[in-house]
Amino acid sequence: MAAKEKEMTNVLKIRAAKKNFSPTSLHAFTQDGKVYAFEITYAEHPLSFTYDLRKLDQKEKPLLLLEDKISDDELRHEVELVKVSKPFFGRSVHRNGIKLQLRSIFISGDRLLFDFEISNKSNLSLDIDFVRTFMQDQQKVKRSSFQDYEMIPLFKDSLRTVPGHSKSQFVIVMPKFTLSGQKQFRIELFEKNEGRNLSIQTKNRELLKSVNL
Repeated sequence: MAAKEKEMTNVLKIRAAKKNFSPTSLHAFTQDGKVYAFEITYAEHPLSFTYDLRKLDQKEKPLLLLEDKISDDELRHEVELVKVSKPFFGRSVHRNGIKLQLRSIFISGDRLLFDFEISNKSNLSLDIDFVRTFMQDQQKVKRSSFQDYEMIPLFKDSLRTVPGHSKSQFVIVMPKFTLSGQKQFRIELFEKNEGRNLSIQTKNRELLKSVNL
């Protein structure tokens, strides 16, 4: 169980909901755009109770290791190429004057690059709180729930606001993957104060139509 400290917004407290739970993962997203990934296991007597992410960042930055290594500059160059490429998908969702469209999926080495466009046809600007990416198993685990698996992007645009009557593109870069069975890749976009949240899903047939960048 994890929760931010009420009086200290830069402190995250975690505790076990039960003893001897199966190993799981925790991802902490900080305001400077960094992601810290931890493997969480149960310990009756932990060796440490406090982790300072500033010191952790000085020692070793959390990295996703890919077979084909790429620099930040090269990755950003790929993102810009995606944005000027011709779209070939039309999957979209609408809500309260907001349209979220999947324009295209490109593959480059061990990376999948998802290109999205947000159209705001309302007079009110869309202020984005955060974007969540995860794999969802459509086979129901319980009668009223689905199994979700959080997926951490290698890169995502830091899009914050889409003014009224305007469009904005944003790209999400994921480690290469495919989907089996009834699984789907899902992207959820949350507006601040949860007014106009949107979600769009991608199935394996769309992934197989990805184009080489």
